[in-house]
This record gives sequence, C-alpha cells and structure tokens, in this order.
Amino acid sequence: MFRLNKDAVDGWKEPLRIIDRRFLEETHDIVSEGEKRIIWDRRFFGAICLLLLLLIFGISQLGDAIDFPFSKYILIIVQFLLTLLLGFSFWHGMVFLTIERRSITETIWNINDMLER
Repeated sequence: MFRLNKDAVDGWKEPLRIIDRRFLEETHDIVSEGEKRIIWDRRFFGAICLLLLLLIFGISQLGDAIDFPFSKYILIIVQFLLTLLLGFSFWHGMVFLTIERRSITETIWNINDMLER
C-alpha cells in the first residue's frame, strides 16, 4: 500500500491514492449512524445500571422481611448475579462504548480529511 519514494526530497513521501468520493461520502454517513447508535446504547446501559442498582438495594432491604428456609442464601446468590450483570452493563456501556465512540470519531476525522483533498 505505502512505499518509500526514493525521489522524495525529505526521504519519504506518501504515494498518491485514488479515492472514490462517493464511497467516502457513503462511508461517512454509515459511520455517523454508528456514532448515533453508540450514544443511544450508552443511555440504555446507563439506565440498566441504575435499575440494577435499585434492584440490588431493594433486595437487600427485602432480605430481612422474608423468613423461609434458605431465603438468605437465595437472596445472596440473586444479589451476586445481579452485581455481575451490573458490572457487565457498566463496563460495556461506559468503558467499551466510550472507546468505540473515540475510534469512530477518529474515523470520521480521517474521512473528512480525505474528502478535503
């Protein structure tokens, strides 16, 4: 793809690339839609995190009111599973989607740079 140009004055020059402008414009639209989806996904996983926190705290308050055999063990297992789900939702929604949004933003900048040439 990229080759060193021995005739360049500075020692290295990027070769000319043939870019189909329509393809780049279509790609820009697709990537922009992906960025919008990421914003909605972050809101969704943020809401899931909030609901799971409320559910975990509600179950912890419920534990004292229920008194049947093994109820405390069942509630502890349910709280543990909900906490794992909360951790996944937080990691995916806040960490992973932030990284993905940054990479999509960088891609949009690169596409805009290529369209200006």
